[in-house]
Amino acid sequence: MHRHVAMLIVVLFCGCAAEEKAAPNTIRQRFVPSCEPKACKTCGGGACWTALVPAPGDDGALWVRAHAGIGDQFPVREEGGPTLFEVHVIEGSDDRFLLEIRSAAVQQRIDLARDKTVSLRLSGHTYEFYYPSVHVNATAPPTRSKALLIITRRPQAAAAPRRD
Repeated sequence: MHRHVAMLIVVLFCGCAAEEKAAPNTIRQRFVPSCEPKACKTCGGGACWTALVPAPGDDGALWVRAHAGIGDQFPVREEGGPTLFEVHVIEGSDDRFLLEIRSAAVQQRIDLARDKTVSLRLSGHTYEFYYPSVHVNATAPPTRSKALLIITRRPQAAAAPRRD
């Protein structure tokens, strides 16, 4: 009986090790600007984005995920709410993006390097803009004309209690 259990354990470990070796490698997908418009299947063209929704594992924070290329724009708003501001992609490369943030109160450009965060205070909230590296299966296309941009709205700090 012990012999069968030992053989079963060896087979399980060998099977797991073989499965790990057979797993496909991942590559960092590069952003390559394209002059020709490529339609986004979700939105029908241009940028694709989500509304501000709860960020997983980040209590009180809301986030937007967008796929955008040069010349694209997308709104930032809570689900069903008015547009808080628009993000316009002015320039971009695999290493950085130049974004213009537009609202009735502000028009500001930010230089966003890959894998770095830029914070901006708008209408009483702090927003963090992030252009992350994206890793895909090695069999996926190595380049893409739309980059992933993440915008996180941090919860407002609670006001200090008043001492009277």
